[in-house]
Amino acid sequence: MQILNSSAFSPEMERKSITLTIPNKKYKFFLELLKSFNFIQIKDISDGDSKEQVLANLKQGFKDIQAIKKNKLKTFPVEDLFDA
Repeated sequence: MQILNSSAFSPEMERKSITLTIPNKKYKFFLELLKSFNFIQIKDISDGDSKEQVLANLKQGFKDIQAIKKNKLKTFPVEDLFDA
C-alpha cells in the first residue's frame, strides 16, 4: 500500500509518500483507519498488475521483438538513456 498526499494540501505544500507493508489480518482495519484522515490519499498497490495485464504486456513485448527483427521498430543503445 502506498500512502499519497491528499488534495486537502495546497499544490505549493511539500508532499511526502511512504510505502507500508501490513500483515493481511490487519490490512482491512489499518486501511479503514487511514481513510478516516481527510489529509491522506490512499493508492493500493499491493496486488500489482492483474494476470490479464501481465499477459497483455508480454504479448506486446513479443510483438515489439518481431517488429524490431523486421526493422519496423527503431531501437537505440541503452547508454543513450543515460547520456540525455
